[in-house]
Amino acid sequence: MFRGLFDLFLSDSAMPSRKSQNKNTSPGEPISGPTDTQSGPQFAREVQIECDRLAQQISRLPATVWERLSQTELKQAEFEIQHKEATIQQLAAELDSYKLEVQKLRAKEQSLRDFMHESDSYPEVNEHEVVSAFVGLRQKVQKLVSSRMYRMEGKQLCTESKTFTVSKELASSWKRATPANRKLILRSLVYQRLADEILAYEFFGIVEPDLEDDVVSSKAENIFTGLSDFERFLVKNEVSNDIVTKWRLSTMKSIEAVGMAKGLYGKGLARQLYDDFAPFIIDEATTEDKARLCDGFMELCNEAYVLRLLMRKSRNNYQCRGAIVGIPVEGNDRWADVFGDLEGTESGRNTVVLTLFGALVANTGNSRNEMCMYDHQEGTASEPPLEHEEPFPWHIGVFDAHNHIGERVNSISELPNMKARAVAVMATRTQDQPLIASIAKPHGVKGPECFSQDKTTVIAGYGRHPWFSHELFDDSLKTLTYVPSEDVEAAKEQHYKAVLSPPPTDPAFWHDLPVPIALSTFIAETRTRLLEDPFAMVGEIGLDKPFRLPMQWTDPKPEPDPDRTPGGRQRRPLSQHRINLTHQKAVFMAHLKLAGELGRPVSVHGVQVHGILYDALTECWKGHELRGRRSRDKKKEGKEDQGQQDSPKPYPPRICLHSFSGKSDAVKQYLKPSIPAKIFFSFSKTNNLRSEEERKKAEDAIKIVPDNRILVESDLHTAGERMDSELEEMHREICEVKGWGLEEGVGRIADNYRKFVFG
Repeated sequence: MFRGLFDLFLSDSAMPSRKSQNKNTSPGEPISGPTDTQSGPQFAREVQIECDRLAQQISRLPATVWERLSQTELKQAEFEIQHKEATIQQLAAELDSYKLEVQKLRAKEQSLRDFMHESDSYPEVNEHEVVSAFVGLRQKVQKLVSSRMYRMEGKQLCTESKTFTVSKELASSWKRATPANRKLILRSLVYQRLADEILAYEFFGIVEPDLEDDVVSSKAENIFTGLSDFERFLVKNEVSNDIVTKWRLSTMKSIEAVGMAKGLYGKGLARQLYDDFAPFIIDEATTEDKARLCDGFMELCNEAYVLRLLMRKSRNNYQCRGAIVGIPVEGNDRWADVFGDLEGTESGRNTVVLTLFGALVANTGNSRNEMCMYDHQEGTASEPPLEHEEPFPWHIGVFDAHNHIGERVNSISELPNMKARAVAVMATRTQDQPLIASIAKPHGVKGPECFSQDKTTVIAGYGRHPWFSHELFDDSLKTLTYVPSEDVEAAKEQHYKAVLSPPPTDPAFWHDLPVPIALSTFIAETRTRLLEDPFAMVGEIGLDKPFRLPMQWTDPKPEPDPDRTPGGRQRRPLSQHRINLTHQKAVFMAHLKLAGELGRPVSVHGVQVHGILYDALTECWKGHELRGRRSRDKKKEGKEDQGQQDSPKPYPPRICLHSFSGKSDAVKQYLKPSIPAKIFFSFSKTNNLRSEEERKKAEDAIKIVPDNRILVESDLHTAGERMDSELEEMHREICEVKGWGLEEGVGRIADNYRKFVFG
């Protein structure tokens, strides 16, 4: 190599030529002495000069060579980088493709599971159909008794009716009631008859005999009676609900197969209902008007029967439950929220005197939204507290992670009598935001030391519940759903048709709804409240797929209930209109961003949206995932730098999934070490232990929730003894599932709550 380089740099003049040496010498002639003497030194000098020049060239040779080599290697490296970048892009595309394929496979798996689970049921009968039929029946009852063909003034309630059972208390209430309240009483009587004659029976779809004058005998057919008796026999002997359900469904399919399915049902009952309402028909009513009323009762009875068949064709075996007339109000006030009004009796004692309309209840507890009313916790009556041998360690500290005592502000006076150390009170809508602030002002937590004091304090939560998200309009959109106008009703129509599904068509519906508020305005107001209270959190916020808005108010609108916070459902039946999830998500994401900026924890609501909710949360922390093991260990140990903790982020630092209703698989996805937020899971007796299926699902989830991420809540709307009782029951349940002693478990959960609130 160096020889080649030497030749490269060696010029012809580098050494004296033979010609110059022998220019005076002919071939074969010896060199004379004087010439050798004179040319020798000169030759040496020339050689030396050429050697020096060659040495300089050689000294520069490595730099030149390495420069040329570096350029070649650099080009090669750049080529390799480009190749690797292309490979990375290809792999990233393949990874995205694989992720999409995994999602599709999971969806197929869930679909297959659902198919296998429901293979024995009628494929065309689902929860939505049952709920829609139930809502339709309630609306039809309300519409029928509100007909202008009826006049309540000066009319007396018949106490000897063959159709209605009228107690003395109810008759007394009728005398004192306004015309609007009299219509409510009539509505309750219609429901009573439908419940007694149709909604409570074990129908199998057998055709009704043509006996218009005696409805009771129409249910005494031999086949029907035998099948009903046999089903009751199975239930009485505690045969598995799954076995009873399979038998019932197969029997109903067989009846349809042999052509015994029914036609129009309830002609005799409809005629009796019409006759009992006849005294209230106005004198101006024509024959056609009366015929339409009679047809209305016919349709009502038939729809009640269709609903009952749908209820029984579902694997959930829905029931329509009402309050027991005559039970005392004290200790049973929750019945009134769902099922009826409360009136004073002649004896001066308050008792339940009517059931306005029953509640649709699924034995499996799957229909969380349908069992609950627009207000919170209005699905079942309270149970007497259980007695336990081991005393409960209240002295350690018990904390309610989520409730709505702002719904019944009168119960705030019970806070000093409670055993719990602190309760987190959630706001939900426009009307209760300032109310929660007024509760927190005298009772609010002032610092971590409050959790060690023997008194009940309050942690405030501010935000917009998804049930009320339609009352906001997203002013960040290019095309606004609400544009302020002199024609307010037209502007409201445009907004509510855009955010509700199906879009409402009745002007009376959106007339009762409030004028929408800009989302940015509400977020700014919430920011102000949070800055005024350094320990307040953001909540309740979230997503809810099945929730439906209540119907518009009846005319005339009833007087507001002073015991309830305005803006709630207040016993109205539900409509078919749901809030679009896209709109719910916009409101939800705005709250998450606010919580991240202020470093506040959030309490999150999610019903039938586990995948959508998870995707929304991951979207808010995208790009902030914990990638290194050291960072994940720091998060696990709670050793993040203070500056890092205090810096604003686009996601909340701590998230509580309140009354978590997901399966164990849903828990696992929130336990990924890359998630930068701390995810807590809260459980309540009223939501997670209301049925055996819900209890089993909660137990499976509790088992895999990390010990340092589990919380307890009540989700009740009244403070007091019942709240303490339900907190205790949920603590005991968790301790049993986790295998903890009571003191150990209560202590762990208390520590978790301190970390959730204060970080």
